Amino acid sequence: MERYSYILSVGTIIKQYIGNALCDMFYQKLFLRIAYSFCHGKRADKKAR
Repeated sequence: MERYSYILSVGTIIKQYIGNALCDMFYQKLFLRIAYSFCHGKRADKKAR
């Protein structure tokens, strides 16, 4: 019984860690995309004028 709970707790820790890593990656990509489009949008405005 103890062994089972140990495996379960390790599983939740790993799941939590992987989940956090995925979230960080997702937010980083989202932020980079927003920053990229923002910068390029500004450049496009300057070229238009």
